[in-house]
Amino acid sequence: MANFGEAIAKKYAKALFESFEASDLDNLENALTEFCKIWESHEGLVARLMSPSVLQSEKASALQDIGEMIARATNLKAGDRFSRFLVLVLENGRMAHVREIFEAYSSLLRQVRKELTIQITTAAEVSEDERRAVGERVQGESSKQGVSSLSSIEWYVDSELIGGAIIQCGDKTIDGSVRGALEGARSALVHR
Repeated sequence: MANFGEAIAKKYAKALFESFEASDLDNLENALTEFCKIWESHEGLVARLMSPSVLQSEKASALQDIGEMIARATNLKAGDRFSRFLVLVLENGRMAHVREIFEAYSSLLRQVRKELTIQITTAAEVSEDERRAVGERVQGESSKQGVSSLSSIEWYVDSELIGGAIIQCGDKTIDGSVRGALEGARSALVHR
């Protein structure tokens, strides 16, 4: 997420989170997931909602209908509130940040649940056995730290790392890559 988009997304996600009952938060996450799927797979809808030639009232009506349909499909109790939220995002010109709002909301929900998501970037593909071993080790360590559960480990490959891995968990990053070590050594030599 970009900084500006991330800041906006966090504000909207927090407002959305605080406006729903605790018993409806999982359904809200499902509703946001469904809306993002629709948003990302229907280019015509996106073009229409972003078009300055379409009346704002028509855009709002379309979003209201989509929100209500999604609310019914996901058993969201406060479907009207979800629809109004979508219209608010539209009226404030933030539809381009829908995916970021969803990601910020999911992150907030994981924090409340004390769930942990880790991103691991390696220089080469990692076997399933190695992934499973890392997952078990991280789950054991996270339990010791008071984290309820490991939500997921997201694996990425970046050949520019040369070797090793970069591990990101929340706002903490551990750079154990060869590239990171070389950059650190170069920086130390330059600043002597």
